[in-house]
Amino acid sequence: MSGYSNPVNAASILMKFGPAGNLLWRQIYESSFDGSYTKKCLIDADNNIYVLGMGSGPTGYVTKIKKFTPNGSALWSYFDADGIGAPINFKFTPEGNIVVVGRAIYGSVNGYAKIDLDGNNIWSYPEVYSLTVGDASGDAFGNTYLVHGEYVSNPGTMIKKIDQSGELIWENVYALSGLRIEIGTDNCAVVSGYPNPGTFGAAFIKVDGTGNLLWANLDADGPLALMLHAQMILDGSNDAYLAAGTLFEMAVCKVNNDGTSDWTQTMSGSYANAIALGNNENSIFVVGGYTARLIWNMTVNSPPYEPNNPNPSDNSSGFDVNGDISWTGGDPDTGDIVTYDVYFGTMSPPPLAVTNITEENHNPGTMSYNTSYYWKIVSRDEFGLSAPGPIWQFTTSTMSNIAPDPPEISGPATGIPGKNYTYQFSSTDPEDQNLYYYIDWGDNTTINWDGPYDSGEQVSVVHTWNMKGTYTIKVKVKDVLGAESEWATLAVKMPLSIEPSFFRFFELLFERFPNAFPILRYILDFNHWQSLSY
Repeated sequence: MSGYSNPVNAASILMKFGPAGNLLWRQIYESSFDGSYTKKCLIDADNNIYVLGMGSGPTGYVTKIKKFTPNGSALWSYFDADGIGAPINFKFTPEGNIVVVGRAIYGSVNGYAKIDLDGNNIWSYPEVYSLTVGDASGDAFGNTYLVHGEYVSNPGTMIKKIDQSGELIWENVYALSGLRIEIGTDNCAVVSGYPNPGTFGAAFIKVDGTGNLLWANLDADGPLALMLHAQMILDGSNDAYLAAGTLFEMAVCKVNNDGTSDWTQTMSGSYANAIALGNNENSIFVVGGYTARLIWNMTVNSPPYEPNNPNPSDNSSGFDVNGDISWTGGDPDTGDIVTYDVYFGTMSPPPLAVTNITEENHNPGTMSYNTSYYWKIVSRDEFGLSAPGPIWQFTTSTMSNIAPDPPEISGPATGIPGKNYTYQFSSTDPEDQNLYYYIDWGDNTTINWDGPYDSGEQVSVVHTWNMKGTYTIKVKVKDVLGAESEWATLAVKMPLSIEPSFFRFFELLFERFPNAFPILRYILDFNHWQSLSY
């Protein structure tokens, strides 16, 4: 524990006790009357101790952090050189550093800093004008989230996201009077405070890493109108707990990770100064006017079942290229909603294909023949627990090439020699492969494998027969793998010629107008036309 000498800020004191309450050692620093004081202490995984307070350094009376070994030996002292103000709070960050929050002794100004565990300054962010005390917390990526009030009338709450070097990434204003911020295991920020300036109560919001508001609960404590907010913490499920009071009682308010109010409990002791979770997270210790412990019933959430029973089975072959993959999932906790992430592809490990589906099957689309595919399923319950399955493998079937259907032929069945005629041909392939057409016109002319054309596409071709007669059009198709269809045929007759029809016209004319013949015979060489008869 840390503290300061009474009745004034005479010196800083650090003491360590054994489990039975016996004093192990006591340190007074830096002297017996240097005017320093302490605010809070932290202990790292190696039992080193970090003490936040105020002390005299090279730049004057400033925020100070001092590190001690487990046996009480001093290692180093950090003094604020950038003017972040008097100490308010400090915290470890997930990547192993410390963020520090300060506030000016005079004026409405906050300051923030980040140092490493050797006392080196990483960055400072001073002179943040704010009508409220601020707070800070770090995420797993080395970013830091700062919270403070706007410096305007009717202020909202400002959240700033700062990168690893202390540069601003984004800042947004939210509708509450936020005082404290914590980052959960999901790397989202929870802020607690009052519903608005000048109003008591417990208000909470949650935002994601890009500043989007995920939820807001601005009346988490109901009619209690909690005041004297002292501390907020998050548990392993990212539920939030706020230590506060009612002037006459200590209070703790709990909000679930989805923003719903869970409970608010009051107890004797004026107001709460600090809280700490018990080891099993279904109890919490409260210190204030009294020391208390709250215990509640807690349903233990089990992770979902590991995905199993894959279809196709692992290392199987011959799977249909148009088949669905499926598996068995579920959750041991009745009523839990389970969703699945599907990883699928031709490489191992496979890439993410689809996420957050509730069905225990997935259609990957048409796959390639004779190809190895890899897939994996990750089950997730609604409380954030997950169960990844193994990577499974299967091979698709070898293509059994089926010949295309015989083509259909449409077009005129009779005609006149020398005239162009258009014919349409169409065929479909069972595997939807492209097609090539072979056309025999029956007059010793052919079209050799014209294409490629889409399966089902209508192909139009023009042809001319120059002689009278009956012809048989023969057509077949083949796919890209060489499978050929049966022949399709169409008989076409070319019975007529132009000249006899022309001669018959004059013959009928002369029968109708016999007196015209002497005149016309001088115009037309009748013997010439007669020679063209049948």
